[in-house]
Amino acid sequence: MLLSSSNHRFVYVFALIIVACSLPFSVFATSVGTIVLLVNFLLEGNWRIKSINLQRNRVVWFSLLLYLPVLYSFFYSSNTTIAIRELRLWLPFLLVPPVVAMSDPLSKKEFRWITLIFVLAVLVATLISTAYLLMLSDKSAIDTRQISLFISHIRFALMINLAVAILIHFIVFESFLSKWITATMILIAFWQVVFLFILQSLTGIVMVGLLIFAGFVWVYAKSKSSVARFAIAIVGLSAFFIIISIVTHTVDGFYTRNRVDFKTLKEFTVNGNPYQNDTARLVYENGNLVYINICYPELRRAWERRSSLSFDGLDKKGQPLDQTLIRYMTSIGLTKDSAGVLKLDPVDIQLVENGATSVVFKESSVGLSKRIYQLLWEFDAYRSQGTIANSPMIQRLVFAKAAWFVIENHFWWGVGWGDLQENLNNYYAINHINLSEEYHFMPHNQYLTIWARAGIVGLVIFILSLILPFILMKKYKHFLPLYFLAMVVVSMLNEDTFETHIGITLAVLFGSLFIFGYSFTSKTDEPESPKI
Repeated sequence: MLLSSSNHRFVYVFALIIVACSLPFSVFATSVGTIVLLVNFLLEGNWRIKSINLQRNRVVWFSLLLYLPVLYSFFYSSNTTIAIRELRLWLPFLLVPPVVAMSDPLSKKEFRWITLIFVLAVLVATLISTAYLLMLSDKSAIDTRQISLFISHIRFALMINLAVAILIHFIVFESFLSKWITATMILIAFWQVVFLFILQSLTGIVMVGLLIFAGFVWVYAKSKSSVARFAIAIVGLSAFFIIISIVTHTVDGFYTRNRVDFKTLKEFTVNGNPYQNDTARLVYENGNLVYINICYPELRRAWERRSSLSFDGLDKKGQPLDQTLIRYMTSIGLTKDSAGVLKLDPVDIQLVENGATSVVFKESSVGLSKRIYQLLWEFDAYRSQGTIANSPMIQRLVFAKAAWFVIENHFWWGVGWGDLQENLNNYYAINHINLSEEYHFMPHNQYLTIWARAGIVGLVIFILSLILPFILMKKYKHFLPLYFLAMVVVSMLNEDTFETHIGITLAVLFGSLFIFGYSFTSKTDEPESPKI
């Protein structure tokens, strides 16, 4: 032991804080924190105490099984470069849980420091992202998911959800809070929920919706006052019907079509140039048919007099600019000719340059309805003309089909941890999927990814090792661990949550702390040290 026990303890807690507060910002800093955690553990010694702690937490061996599918499928992977990289990427699942399990449990004070500093880091990240959005002159056109400047927006959304859940834990279940601290926590939680709608992450919004719903059910069940129950029911049902109203209004508005009599379509522009009218492509934008009343020569000349971006080039989102312009003008109800371009104001021009495809996005960039509109357009374009590009949701369906193709041919043991991408590419080639190679992504479903890599055997091991520790340690009885598990399990339906260093570190850090590192029923502020 190089340092005193108290100093090693300080380093242990400090390393956990480094990892927690670095998650929203830096892969490098989280790696540094993890390394400090491991090195301190090794240098600390006290192996007798640690062995006693391990005996108390034998469940840790179930959590270590999560690494097993990665390990055994490595040996029949032909692409060893990728397989070795993945072995290294998933190492935290093998290293962090034993360190936490063999260390003395966190005191309440230590737990508060780690979790609340994480909440503070997430808050700072949301404020930085919001400041970045506000500084953009073209913020109404930007894909707001891009304002997650440091990590992917989906993992950022998961962190925000976890931060809100932590705040709820302290507000509801802790008694040390003053009224001012409680009010501050409520404001922070409210802001972070608002930010999820600014970020427009459907995964994050769905998860926070489940969190709020569970909270209402819990408070309703615990309340003994009929008046309080009535008030809770009114608030909850009102919020539910507001959301349903927004969704149904958006869907109804999207599918409201302005009928066109093809026999009376204009043949010429006001300048005498012929229109192109493709009446077979029934694609709509804001209720208007897209591919009618188009005069490309006039559009090109008029556009290039008003913008420095080439009509035949790309907008700032990387989309064909001519298609962006045509869709945007259609959404307003303009003819796609020089007269129509002249009716666009400077804000419209800027929106088109930045990739806005509808006048819907001319309003505030904040709002669930715009995200729903975008998803509806993607599904409609895929249904009517098979469009896949620039449609993340449709691409996910294609990725899932590709994964299932691999699974059907390698059901029991998978293709090997390093060979999945090559097999997915074979599917795209065989089926002539109209998607450029740069978009040949992983399945975006962690369960399908593991099944395809390590077979049904690996998937069963993965699920059991993920869930059993929470059950065996009876953490499902406590709000925060239960919600964390639900958040991770649900997020993996729509994302390869464990395919990045940040996603893995988020899961292994808080999973280890919630299962092995802290007793949610402890009545003392001091860690329970083993008696020698």
